[in-house]
Amino acid sequence: MNWIILIRALSGFFAALAVPTTLCALWAFGNDHYVQASLFILVLTILIVGSAVFRIASKGHRTSDARPRDVIGFLIASWISLAFIGAIPFVNAAGDRLVVALFESVSSATTTGTTLLPEEFRLLASLFAWRGILHLTGAILSIGGMVMVVRMVGTSVPGLDAKTTAISLPGIAHQGLFRIFWAVGALVLLLATISGALLLVDGYSVREAFGLSVSAVTSGRVFGFDGAVDSMSGFGATILIVTMFIGMLNAVLVFNSPRKPL
Repeated sequence: MNWIILIRALSGFFAALAVPTTLCALWAFGNDHYVQASLFILVLTILIVGSAVFRIASKGHRTSDARPRDVIGFLIASWISLAFIGAIPFVNAAGDRLVVALFESVSSATTTGTTLLPEEFRLLASLFAWRGILHLTGAILSIGGMVMVVRMVGTSVPGLDAKTTAISLPGIAHQGLFRIFWAVGALVLLLATISGALLLVDGYSVREAFGLSVSAVTSGRVFGFDGAVDSMSGFGATILIVTMFIGMLNAVLVFNSPRKPL
């Protein structure tokens, strides 16, 4: 495993994650939730410092030289980093119970949506957004990781080759392997944005539209939405159903086996 390429890739991952972290910190600070804001600022500091150190340490190296083992290493390191860094903003909501905070982070990053917090517990808006961000990041890692691995080792799997994933991600060359994450991220975010916007038009609040759309895209559960579900219209249900089908389609296309286009 090439550790220099690994930390180079992690540098970009940390830098990308710093953007939504900044928004959550500003949101918490703007609503006078200073304790929550300080936790986001701590996460932001870790991400910025980590990204800068890794980038300086890997200067002169390119992620385009990555091999399958490097990709697997990056995925493992990203999941572990996301789990522990993502747990920090949950510390206050979890009553300073670190295990509960870590559970909430891992649950969100794996898009399972299971929670140890009481159902009646209402997350702060910034922390609710953070939970959704972890869901989206986890989904991007899952889909992007599958695409990258298939593209790199697909030639050894019957019915798969390096061109298989071009159906779902056109224009991504082998030399730009880590760009797959940007492509997958753009697709996932676009789907969530469109779904959420349509739910807003249907009369849902921003919190409900964001949570429901992210839950549908990632096939997880951001948090409880009993009230929203009870009053769900046929239009809103249709939007979520279509969103879930499209979300599944990305994973299906990765493993499609036809070698010739229809």
